[in-house]
Amino acid sequence: MDVQSATCMTPSPVVLYDDLIAEVLSLLSVKSLLRLRCVNKSWRALISDPVFVKLHLKRSATRKTLFTLMKRHPLSELVDTEKRDGEVYCLLYPKSHLLHNPSFKLSVDSYYLSNDKDCSHKTAGSCNGLICLTSYSFTNTYREYWILIWNPATRTLSPKIGYFRDSANSPSEYYWFRDFNFKFGYDNSTDTYKVVAFHITNNLTSTVRILTVGDNVWRDIESFPVVPVGRICKSGGVYFSGTLNWLASDNDFPYSVLKVAITVEQFRIVSLDLGTETYNQYMLPRGFDEMPPYMPTLGVLGDCLCFSYSPNKINFVIWKMQIFGVEESWVQFLQISYQTQHPDFHVVPLFLFEDTLILKSHQYHILMSHQRKPIFYNWRYNTVEEINITIADNETTCDGHLETALEYVESLVSIF
Repeated sequence: MDVQSATCMTPSPVVLYDDLIAEVLSLLSVKSLLRLRCVNKSWRALISDPVFVKLHLKRSATRKTLFTLMKRHPLSELVDTEKRDGEVYCLLYPKSHLLHNPSFKLSVDSYYLSNDKDCSHKTAGSCNGLICLTSYSFTNTYREYWILIWNPATRTLSPKIGYFRDSANSPSEYYWFRDFNFKFGYDNSTDTYKVVAFHITNNLTSTVRILTVGDNVWRDIESFPVVPVGRICKSGGVYFSGTLNWLASDNDFPYSVLKVAITVEQFRIVSLDLGTETYNQYMLPRGFDEMPPYMPTLGVLGDCLCFSYSPNKINFVIWKMQIFGVEESWVQFLQISYQTQHPDFHVVPLFLFEDTLILKSHQYHILMSHQRKPIFYNWRYNTVEEINITIADNETTCDGHLETALEYVESLVSIF
């Protein structure tokens, strides 16, 4: 064989173009990508590039999972209920586990440890892989609030930011009406993340403040034009497509009073646009024509804002706003009959997976206590199955519950 023939038989080197490399890497998990940053300078620069971060986020959005904060306390501290120290984890519930085996044991993964020992944190929301945690300290005359931004996938946690102090005019105001609620979302127009803090006083006036992560300065904005329903039970807003949304009315009482004191026409959705920092109001579906026995709920299912309620103790109805902000686009998505359930059985939708709906169920008793039992409802086969998840952790006591879970998308998004 001559030299020319041997040269012809030598395989050509494989060339991977930069665009193809980015496409392949965008399909990997964050944990894998963090390891691959060590391959060479080019890959490290690519994985850190904002354009790639957005590409990876877009791919990850199709692989949503669920998370809840799990607060792990050393057993030695159980006798002291005032202890705030412990470990805070992000506990993930993979969809594959839930769909194929709703009763399984979930192990605690130390990879998702927050490295913050304050177990008093609450979740203000999750968006694009970032989780907003809130906490406070207090004295007899004021409360001091702060927030942290956490990306469990990249194992990064911001320092405490957004400090502000709120003083009370009276003990009753301090312990009841001056308690701020927090919500977290993404402003599509400026590519920034914002935190909204609000409280509503006894005379139904409101204080609303907003903080852009990175600026870390609270700004007062316009008060709510109507009252978010359930302020006493700390009703939460729902983040959807650059907005925060609440059920609202002109009045606010415990729902047992509200359902006989107002008409359905006084119910509406108040929506805060995080870009313009102004409000819009939307009417509820026309099919909602009678006050239900239980509090209606607002949520997000299948990339649509949803409104759900039980018109009676027999059926449960879910409506979808197919085009956000267009009241005429409300359509009835699902009606579930639970005639075979307990007569005081009430459900709240949590998440939608293909043809399966995860619901949080309430069973009310004489003393108004309730038990929460997450369940699967498959509308194609009209079947119901309880979800039973146990946490494998023998050395400590922990709490992590599916009924308090939020949707989560892992990402490379920076907290700074």
